[in-house]
Amino acid sequence: MQIEQGYLDTVREDLTDEERDNIIGFSLRTTPGFSATTYERVRAAFSHRLNLSSQYVSDSLSERLSGISMKEVDCCEQSCMAFAGYDADLDKCRYCDQSRKKDDGKPRKTFFHYSLIDRLRGMYQDPGQSAELNRDDREPTQPDILADKFDGAYFQELKNRTVKVEGIDTGYQYFSDGRDISLTIALDGFNFFETVGKHTSKTKYNAWLVIAIVDNLDPLVRTLRKNIMVLAVIPGPNSPKDLNSYLYWLKEEMQLLSVGVLSWDAAKREFFLLRAYVLWVIGDMPAIAHIMNMKGHNGICPCRACYIEGTRNFLLAQITPLLILPIS
Repeated sequence: MQIEQGYLDTVREDLTDEERDNIIGFSLRTTPGFSATTYERVRAAFSHRLNLSSQYVSDSLSERLSGISMKEVDCCEQSCMAFAGYDADLDKCRYCDQSRKKDDGKPRKTFFHYSLIDRLRGMYQDPGQSAELNRDDREPTQPDILADKFDGAYFQELKNRTVKVEGIDTGYQYFSDGRDISLTIALDGFNFFETVGKHTSKTKYNAWLVIAIVDNLDPLVRTLRKNIMVLAVIPGPNSPKDLNSYLYWLKEEMQLLSVGVLSWDAAKREFFLLRAYVLWVIGDMPAIAHIMNMKGHNGICPCRACYIEGTRNFLLAQITPLLILPIS
């Protein structure tokens, strides 16, 4: 019950007993391996002791208390693109010509994402996490030794430059405040599995995860499950043809965070301008190819760093990257 008690220690004192029980229930449901079905069984078994509401009510309460809400965006039924940014007013997909809405006017498919600004604000509203995020020590401790990302030449050079947003110089130097956040965005696609009897097989249905890693945290804990933020799940059934359209909301939030968003520092008990910057984007070859609008590892020029060309494999009917340097 340590996790559940931790939730109760962070909420207001004027909650009703039913609301406090629902926060315990929400904490249980976020525990790895604790499914929605198990929650409903616990809810039914202890209905005489606990005032656990439905999952919808529990989610709504947690959303209201945390200030973190899901945003919904229309997308193509075949996952080609999202109707966002310059494509927000389109009536059909640019790639497959599938109409955006059904006959009743409702969207054929939507995808959900969480506000990164709300998540980062929430971290600074916790005194313990706020202290962990404050990095006034982002200087190389030992020359010629890379102990962290901040020891690299790229980051050290960036600290001497001023932030520019849409070509406008803000006059603020990168990471002048130890509370400025460095982010790594990770992208990865995955296939779903289906179980028929005793056999489990991979399906062609796939989805994509958009994950944020807060580099301000200690390297030993920044990639732990509790510290990784899942920002969005791009639904299948296919891989997106325009991945950037699904990330348009993230671009808008990063522009705001580059200028600064008013937030509360619970450790120092003061308001400050929260700034954050995406310094790294990581993923496997297909993910990076999508984000850079490249053909990928089967293209004529498969490498994203040079212009080396692959060779056509007539047996496989595809382009195969060279494994050795060509003889000049």
